[in-house]
Amino acid sequence: MTRWSLGIDVGSTTVKAALLRTDSVLPERTVYARHRGAPLATTRQLLATIVPADSELRSFVTGSGGRVLAERWDAPYVHEVAAVAEAARRRHPAVRTIIELGGLDAKLIIFERDAEGQAFRTHVSMNDRCAAGTGVTIDRCLFRLGCSPEEARAIEYDPAVVRQISSKCGVFAETALVTLA
Repeated sequence: MTRWSLGIDVGSTTVKAALLRTDSVLPERTVYARHRGAPLATTRQLLATIVPADSELRSFVTGSGGRVLAERWDAPYVHEVAAVAEAARRRHPAVRTIIELGGLDAKLIIFERDAEGQAFRTHVSMNDRCAAGTGVTIDRCLFRLGCSPEEARAIEYDPAVVRQISSKCGVFAETALVTLA
């Protein structure tokens, strides 16, 4: 029987899961879906596609919506910043900085290193008061522009065509895009 670790991230807009052999740091399978306000139902659907039958499984849950799921499934809850930092340390031991944009927050993790290059202190900053510049704001702006995420990835930066958006607030920036589209 194969032993697996399952990481589940229930965020403000999406559910993600990664299945790893207990002796590996690289996922064997991953799944991702927008939950559209139904995180528990979406999680059940995703797990039906990723979890192998007849396996020994230990699960960990993270994310802004993960605490409820962890309680219902009697799985350990790990704060998302701690989960991201630990995953980065294991997969990329020389990592110095992580910037992670969530659906409604942004995280900055800086690993301070000693003279030998070993991480000895972690500094964390998390913007969870304003969604400006996060996934939801980016989604809404793309929607306003009639542009899919795939189309946005293919756009090349041209400084001659950049339009100024006067507001730093995501809601006002989205409104300003209406006049540009």
